[in-house]
Amino acid sequence: MSRRQIRILDLFLAPRAVLAMDENTKLLPEQEQALLESLRVKREYDARIRLQAEAQAVARKFGDMAIEKVPDEAESVAKKDKRNFGLQPDTAVATITLNAVFLHASRKEQAETTKGKAKGGYGKKNAPKVAAKIERLPPPSCAAVVAAFSEHKLTLQKASKFDDGELALLRGLEAFLTLEANEDLLEQAPTLLQTLKDEGIVGKASLVQYWDGVQSTRESESKVLRSLKEDLTKAKKEHQESLEKLAAAQAEEKDAATRLRKATAEAAQAWGNAQSEEEARWEKAVNTAKAKAQADIDQRTRVVEACHKRQVQCLSTKEAADQALREKAEQVLPLELMDMQAADWFSELTKES
Repeated sequence: MSRRQIRILDLFLAPRAVLAMDENTKLLPEQEQALLESLRVKREYDARIRLQAEAQAVARKFGDMAIEKVPDEAESVAKKDKRNFGLQPDTAVATITLNAVFLHASRKEQAETTKGKAKGGYGKKNAPKVAAKIERLPPPSCAAVVAAFSEHKLTLQKASKFDDGELALLRGLEAFLTLEANEDLLEQAPTLLQTLKDEGIVGKASLVQYWDGVQSTRESESKVLRSLKEDLTKAKKEHQESLEKLAAAQAEEKDAATRLRKATAEAAQAWGNAQSEEEARWEKAVNTAKAKAQADIDQRTRVVEACHKRQVQCLSTKEAADQALREKAEQVLPLELMDMQAADWFSELTKES
């Protein structure tokens, strides 16, 4: 099991979504506000994830284009792609450029490993198309990334020259490092952060602002995780209870069915032509018993149907609670991973005069 998977399980044990509710459920004002806030957070998270993923894809499509040309090309792509980059074309440019630098570092390292046998540039005529096969490269080493930051610092500065541009670079770094394939590089986060600072690509103020945001989000989301864990625990308990009640109701229905079969068999012998008063009383008794047994089985069947409906509702609620917890844990995971690797570095940074 990878550290990522272990960390997700830890989040489950240390715990957003709205559980299945009746359509007529009336929310209290504070519940409605919490719901709107959770939806806003989810919407922003989805937009951020989409932007980061597409930025990485675009950088790969650029192939080995000269890094100095990437910001201009990225700007053209970002302005056209409203779906993935929306109202954040500047952020997209910075993120695409950063990812292009990562890929450049990996490609250069691979070329050195293969003794310079890697192919040259695409050239304008051979620039990769959307449908072209995208080159997948292994993660670069820390040394290769440090060298790439130093080599292309002017381009990174140009791409992030807008309000919160340095924050965009830091969030792009976070997104890249917390990919499961880059687990080893994540451990070198302090070195990469120090390089960004030393090269003048990202200033201390932006670093502090980024880290304050990480910690603030971790604190607020930890409360949501705890609440979600409580919701899941409650949903599991209610589902288990519904299973037990359903099983008991089915057992009672089975017993009632047995009694009905017995009563029906006895009633079948009452032909309605009693020859004596005693036989007439017996026929009346067995027919009455059959009618009672039929009424009983009908009632037991209704109970089973009600218990089954309740069990299905509880299962739906439990699955919704489980899905909500998993989604929230995935949202918080990158922040937790960054905190694991970079908390000490940021602590030292804040102590600097």
